[in-house]
Amino acid sequence: MRHRANSATGEPAPCSPVPAGAHTRVPRERRIASGGVVRVVSAEPAGPGVDAIVCEYDFPDARWTQTFLSRPLTPRQFEEALAGAGLAVESYATEDGTWVRAVPVRGAGGT
Repeated sequence: MRHRANSATGEPAPCSPVPAGAHTRVPRERRIASGGVVRVVSAEPAGPGVDAIVCEYDFPDARWTQTFLSRPLTPRQFEEALAGAGLAVESYATEDGTWVRAVPVRGAGGT
């Protein structure tokens, strides 16, 4: 599961699940249909159970890097973390489960 820092607390907040081994099989890269390349450059410990992941994105018209916090979770732990934030998985957008669409749970948080 990938996390981004929660702007309110600075704590990692759930963002999307990550395939098993994603934190240990680095560096790696994959080409995507638009002609770009996504590289996972490094995964370094950033705290208890949290890694700082550095990715490079290289496209014909642009190149940038992104660093984010990531915490490996089982699918059940991921769904429990979402539930704790008043969200539920609506669908997985990719076969490997890297991207997920999460939606508010009715009745949670005043909805």
